[in-house]
Amino acid sequence: MEFLKKDIFVGCGKSIEIFFLGDIHEGAKNHDSKAFKKAVNLIIDTHKKNKNTFVIGMGDYIDCINHRDPRFNPVEIADKYKIKDLKDLPRKQMQYQIDEMTPIMPLFIGWLYGNHEEKFSKWNGYDPMDKIRDWYEYKGQKPPILGYSGWINLGIRREKNRNRANYTFNFDLTHGVGGGGFREGYPINKVHDIFRWSEGADVHVMGHVHQMVDDMAQKRTFDVNGNRILTKKYYAANGCFLKKEDVGTRGYFEGKPGKYSSIGMLKFTIKVGTNKELCKTKLEKVFL
Repeated sequence: MEFLKKDIFVGCGKSIEIFFLGDIHEGAKNHDSKAFKKAVNLIIDTHKKNKNTFVIGMGDYIDCINHRDPRFNPVEIADKYKIKDLKDLPRKQMQYQIDEMTPIMPLFIGWLYGNHEEKFSKWNGYDPMDKIRDWYEYKGQKPPILGYSGWINLGIRREKNRNRANYTFNFDLTHGVGGGGFREGYPINKVHDIFRWSEGADVHVMGHVHQMVDDMAQKRTFDVNGNRILTKKYYAANGCFLKKEDVGTRGYFEGKPGKYSSIGMLKFTIKVGTNKELCKTKLEKVFL
């Protein structure tokens, strides 16, 4: 679990747009490269129109399965990787992934670990996320790397000369756990289970289940004067870029329970108001 704080200046009436990008699985034969390129281009185009565009990485950027992994199946590896690449496969996959995301790398405000990066690090003595760290350190920046779970405190300053945020939006994030599930309600139920004991976050997002779902729940409290206050709390599971199955390929999700993968990503928008209660927020699913 890691905590990151980022303050940004945004004037009233302007919007902040945050994309959640994860479960990419670069290196897998069923990785949807066309959809992923569309996602990157959409983020680039959004940033051209709105400089307050950011990205949060949700983990599983690469498939990270080599010949020493019990899940290894040579027919599930993308054709661009050769036998000689097995000696350094995750490093090559991560470098390829960074090259694909170079135009949007500066927009990331946080990177979660996924279970694929985490498992490889545990058993192989090398952390694939070091490639991402190296990219930021080469630029002279502190790498915004979270753990498997993380909390981002996004502070909004409405005046340029103000030295602290007027208010904050809090994001509780985890790569997540679970499988495909047998029933349609499984993904959102898992999200609520994961974040049941989280307090104070405005947005709760996980990945891993490859099913894009969202929910908004209003929570009630009273101020010292007895005024009722309702606050919006968002709960969601992110999309992915790994197809459950495809003609002429093999993949480890093929034949397992659960719906077909939700190819795409979540997007959270904040239209800035004079105070937090007057901000307009929206969480939406972007299918690609």
